[in-house]
Amino acid sequence: MIRETGGFTASLPSPVVQAALAVTVGYTTWRLWSWYQDCNPSKSCDCCAPASQGAPKCPTTIRGSSTVSNPVDQVVGNTAAFISRVVDGLQEEHGLNVRQYELDHVCFRCVDTAEYLRVRKALQMYGKIIIESMIGGRPISVIDLDAPIRAVGFTVRCVELACPKPGRSHTRGLEHAEFVVGVHPEAFAQSHPSVGWDRKAVNKEENPDVCVTVAGNLSAKFHEDSLYNVAKREVSTNKSVPVPADYFTTR
Repeated sequence: MIRETGGFTASLPSPVVQAALAVTVGYTTWRLWSWYQDCNPSKSCDCCAPASQGAPKCPTTIRGSSTVSNPVDQVVGNTAAFISRVVDGLQEEHGLNVRQYELDHVCFRCVDTAEYLRVRKALQMYGKIIIESMIGGRPISVIDLDAPIRAVGFTVRCVELACPKPGRSHTRGLEHAEFVVGVHPEAFAQSHPSVGWDRKAVNKEENPDVCVTVAGNLSAKFHEDSLYNVAKREVSTNKSVPVPADYFTTR
């Protein structure tokens, strides 16, 4: 298209090219705005809180192009890498092949109550809290995920979120994976006598387990029934111990 303007002649793009340019500019603007909304450091969202607060950092660059394989990884870290370390460690260090069992949950430990509250809030973007109760003197939540974690052949339904016990400190992050073996954990342990089992929880009234350390500082636990079923049973029978109303305001 040719247009005369103030004594000189200007060549303008055709209407088709102009439309294409408008679409491109609009799309680029939308993508930049989406990025700003997702990872604006000035926001007080859980995944983008300052690192000094100990909150998980958002691993996405632009909405829809996440660098993680499971949605909940944006809160708890790389679940596939964690599960691989646990499963490989059980095989290589203890001769245990666990691929025939259900991996029903992974556990994320928090360094303090403030982080527990932030991570709990963030996890509710990816699932529903089915129980929060006092266990061992501190709150523990179980989140039933909307989209289960899928990694190395396992489908993981729940995340357990653990607040540190009073006077104790934990290293933040994924700490243990737990497998359903369908028999009492003591019977399971006896069927694998060469493993150096930790049996301190084998006689618990509800959800007993046996435990073994893998990959240096991680744990694998084995129990008879899934945490989801245990939590639902505790809720229906009123066996859970409620978190005191002032628990988080007094710490």
